[in-house]
Amino acid sequence: MQLLLPLVLMLFSAVSSLFFDLAEDKDAENWAVINDGVMGGKSRGKIQSLPKSLLFEGVISLENNGGFSSLKRRFEEMDLSGQRTVEIKYKSTGLKTAFTLETSKYFYVPNFKMPLANTGGEWKTVFLTLEDFKQYRLGRETGKSLREQQLSEIIRLGFICSAKEEGPFVLEVEYLKFY
Repeated sequence: MQLLLPLVLMLFSAVSSLFFDLAEDKDAENWAVINDGVMGGKSRGKIQSLPKSLLFEGVISLENNGGFSSLKRRFEEMDLSGQRTVEIKYKSTGLKTAFTLETSKYFYVPNFKMPLANTGGEWKTVFLTLEDFKQYRLGRETGKSLREQQLSEIIRLGFICSAKEEGPFVLEVEYLKFY
């Protein structure tokens, strides 16, 4: 019986998890860059699909009230209720980035975000607790957190560099896994 329990838990975890492999020819084609140019800013970001990861890099400019570059997955209903953690394997340098979850197609509707530590260019795997994600409206924290009910309303995942600082950033992501 004791040997059977870990196997059952492993099988349950495999069935109930949501996995995004950002390697070339896997999920990479579902991601796109949105820069502050949509509002007149001058920041630049670009993506490159690599054999084992997706590279997102650019330069943030505060000119013309700019200050962000984002990497967003296409809109898709994904019920994350029952999920408690997102595991992300990534490496980064330069300005800070964050992982985002969105519940609306409209930019002015609050989204949820969790900062990612700068790894100094070394691969790192982090485990982020979904209930710790903070709500933001137009880049400003609202003081609220992600609620269980909102996990069933997630329609977009993303990464953003929006620390309101100028300079370069590099973020390379191998995978995301929710469980």
